[in-house]
Amino acid sequence: MNILGIDPGKSGAVVLLNERYIVDWWCAPIIGKEYNGFEMQRISVKVLGYCGPLKTTAFIEFQNAGAYNKLKIGATSIFQMGLGYGRWLQALEGNGIPYRTVTPAMWMKKFASKAKISGKERKAYHVLLARRMWPTSVPWDKLPKDAREGIAEAALIAEYGRTN
Repeated sequence: MNILGIDPGKSGAVVLLNERYIVDWWCAPIIGKEYNGFEMQRISVKVLGYCGPLKTTAFIEFQNAGAYNKLKIGATSIFQMGLGYGRWLQALEGNGIPYRTVTPAMWMKKFASKAKISGKERKAYHVLLARRMWPTSVPWDKLPKDAREGIAEAALIAEYGRTN
């Protein structure tokens, strides 16, 4: 079974996990300040080329706006996250890839992410954890910080899906 982990934010990413290894990864496809729907479709088709829809399940992060509001995330960021979520659902459904939604609390609990630490510290912890789990699958040191964080969180979402 292949698992696709999707962090739908603008600095998010998509990770394809096969058993315990990262097969491939993609940073959020953005052109300027907008999501690139064509590139999202291309990534979905590439996933189909790797493994086909019957052997792939996607896990996509979703959180209602009220929960994000508790984290003091701005309205624009909440809207952009929802927009990315909707665009990814369109790409998955259009290519016949089944998906399940997962909240941040669900996947973070598995990895003992502390809710009381700041978002920056939590993201740094997720990058550290992902680097330990998949040290050679991603060129961690060559990527910008936002890309590392997005890939790390998408990989942990995929790992959550693989083990649940």
